[in-house]
Amino acid sequence: MKPKQNLPVISFIVLTVWLAIVLGGEILQAGKGSLDEMASKQFVIALFVAPIFLLAVIALFKWDWQAIGFKTAQDWKLLWLPGLFVLGFIGMAVVTGLPPTATIVIVLVNSMLVGISEELMFRGILFRNLMQTSMGTWAAIWVVSIVFGLVHSLNGFMTGDFIAASAQALAAMMSGIWLHAIRLRTTSLYPAMIIHGLWDFALFLVAAAVVAGGVAGGSSNEIADPNMLEQILLPALMPLPLFVYGLWLLRGIGRKTKAQVLA
Repeated sequence: MKPKQNLPVISFIVLTVWLAIVLGGEILQAGKGSLDEMASKQFVIALFVAPIFLLAVIALFKWDWQAIGFKTAQDWKLLWLPGLFVLGFIGMAVVTGLPPTATIVIVLVNSMLVGISEELMFRGILFRNLMQTSMGTWAAIWVVSIVFGLVHSLNGFMTGDFIAASAQALAAMMSGIWLHAIRLRTTSLYPAMIIHGLWDFALFLVAAAVVAGGVAGGSSNEIADPNMLEQILLPALMPLPLFVYGLWLLRGIGRKTKAQVLA
């Protein structure tokens, strides 16, 4: 008889190893430079390795690929609102000034790999495995989203800016809700992976434009101020409309059986 897997424990062990690959790999590759600078100038090796590790874990434990989210997507039109945000951010960056083409390509690849890796880890493996326990659907959604936010708060240990990291963690938690809604309503991880990567890419373009504009205007000290609007309030509040959109999309999800949710 096949021994029963302790899925929550296994999932958080996988999460720990995945974090070690991503964060450890980024730090090793960055060397003495900053992670942001490194991610905009070269392809991040850890971002290639991390999803391969997760795919290997799924194969090793023989988890259901379809329950993870590898299946044909439905209702792509649900991406209309986050898609508008992405287009708006890119438009802002175009108006204020885009970085060099090489930087755009590198950041786009790195951002898409982040989207693939994080969606596979959180809305894929972790969510699916929590749904195999006695935990309810809404509880699993909130646990995954909160853990997703907490993971982003670890950036404070690398940057030393825990205020900005806390704002990023809150934004990530709210983003986790609407990304969950996209994953469940489309019945697939693919749309969430794509929009997640494009969201990160568009935010980088806006941030790069803001920094470039600040330096050109002689206000770089203001931009570096961790208490300014652009670094704290804006990142924390930006996902709020999509957070509400995600809650609306998830209406009635608690009345469905777990089999229906993962179908």
